[in-house]
Amino acid sequence: MKVNVLNLEGKPTEIELPQVFEQQLRPDLIKRAFLALKSIKRQAYGSDVLAGLRTSAGRRRIRHTMRDMSRLPVRRVPRAVKGRRAHPPKVKKWFQKINKKEMELAFKSAIAATVKIKELPVIKDIESVKKTKDVKNLLVSIGLED
Repeated sequence: MKVNVLNLEGKPTEIELPQVFEQQLRPDLIKRAFLALKSIKRQAYGSDVLAGLRTSAGRRRIRHTMRDMSRLPVRRVPRAVKGRRAHPPKVKKWFQKINKKEMELAFKSAIAATVKIKELPVIKDIESVKKTKDVKNLLVSIGLED
């Protein structure tokens, strides 16, 4: 695939692009990869899984046996006063997984999508310009003076 680029004088020339720019455009894969990368940063919320179960308030069996009274571990069971919550909000895993080959294909498709822009003012050998005055003259010659 060939594309027009501007040289240092502002005149268009053609260069050959790498093979990755000829990939098929897949917006669905690009969206999945973006959401997968974005979901890694999302912070999970919810109560601790063992909240209300780690307690030192155990029961002593010897005192309560043979007395016709309930022997509930009061600090643990949800139906007791001051017990744990019955169905607390669970911690949800927010991150989404995506296959390695799909991620690679999504990156290639996203790179190929950048070439679909009608005209891109790419300047060949701009790294060789050393002075600010030369850069200013270059920008004026391609029409980006303001």
